[in-house]
Amino acid sequence: MLTLVEKVLILAEVPLLRRVGTADLAPLAQAARATDVEKGELLYQLGDASDALRVVVKGRVRLTRERQSIDVTDGECFGAWALLDSQPRHFTATVVERSLLLELDRDAFVDVMADHVNVARGVLAELAARRRAVPAPNEDMELG
Repeated sequence: MLTLVEKVLILAEVPLLRRVGTADLAPLAQAARATDVEKGELLYQLGDASDALRVVVKGRVRLTRERQSIDVTDGECFGAWALLDSQPRHFTATVVERSLLLELDRDAFVDVMADHVNVARGVLAELAARRRAVPAPNEDMELG
């Protein structure tokens, strides 16, 4: 369905993984699975346990909560925080049109990070950059 190289290129566009080198994405790409999903399929509901990051390779998935909704389309991802914790989902995800998704579950992600330090370094560097971009109110200046 998708080659290893295609999976690497798709994962390279995931914001959480953008600081992981392309060569270092291969183990994650091997762990990721391509899934065909049909229109109307419910991927998860608001409040479900988080378990995986998904990238829409082709198609459309709608994320809804109360009266808010957003469509995720080709090349976009959702559920990235599920790789880091098991907090309940903040949205319901429904397939709007037949789609091809690339899915990476948390357990596989954690296993890869444990065995491939450059993946862990890249993810930590991205998290640190995000944290620095939005300082907390009344935060003391860090030295160094």
